[in-house]
Amino acid sequence: MGKRGPAAEAPAVKLAKGTGTADDAAIVKLTAGDPQRPPELEAFGEVACRVWDETVEKLGLLPGLLSPIDARALMTYCIQWQRVAEAQRQIEAEGLTCTAESGAQYQHPAVGVQNKAFDLIHKLHAKFSMTPSDRAGIKPGSTKQRVRRKPG
Repeated sequence: MGKRGPAAEAPAVKLAKGTGTADDAAIVKLTAGDPQRPPELEAFGEVACRVWDETVEKLGLLPGLLSPIDARALMTYCIQWQRVAEAQRQIEAEGLTCTAESGAQYQHPAVGVQNKAFDLIHKLHAKFSMTPSDRAGIKPGSTKQRVRRKPG
């Protein structure tokens, strides 16, 4: 059975909200640095590369949120946006439905691909603090980060 309750916040997010501990500050210091775009991402397409650049730029505004180790998870996120775009092109060209030999209509397979990609994108949004509730309490541009000392 998995962990119960909401997912833990990233140490950088806790620091930006003013609820971080000295341990959180140490983690941010040890892991700081933007991930480098993996060269193999280009093989997936222009959308994936553009999403990478935009996402790293925006998430990089919160010091310590991204780390070089995040490259593969972020790559997965970008590839899913590429899949959404490719599925959309196919849907626009061929329609939302297909017709079987019997005449019955069924959902175009690209719709399923797109829906699965959106599901994974949604899950990864939360991992990278990209939803409004994940950002609640963050004060953009704040240079002061209050660090709470852990008891004991």
